[in-house]
Amino acid sequence: MTFHARDLTRPLTLGFLTPHNVHDPRSFSGTAHYAARALARIEGVNLQLLGQHRKPRLGDRLTRRLGRREDTPGAPAPADLASLDAVVGLVASGLLDGLPPGLPFLHVTDATP
Repeated sequence: MTFHARDLTRPLTLGFLTPHNVHDPRSFSGTAHYAARALARIEGVNLQLLGQHRKPRLGDRLTRRLGRREDTPGAPAPADLASLDAVVGLVASGLLDGLPPGLPFLHVTDATP
């Protein structure tokens, strides 16, 4: 049996949680940006970006070259999670730890701390 989000009676509401800026294709080799974009294109999926990501601004590249870290979002507020069916966490071990018990999540990472 194959599952398709489009077969649901209502859209599947997924949260996307990552410490990397999803609006910047250069952040984390573009993985977060393109993963969020691909999930948002799935028919029958309503994707909500969790965290306070912002579009890159002039000067961000220089800041990164000087070795300063980007602003990374903390764990999402409980109000942001109330309407979600599940959360997809991309390299977000520390952030997933703060989710309320019982909320399903998919942990996608390249290593386990």
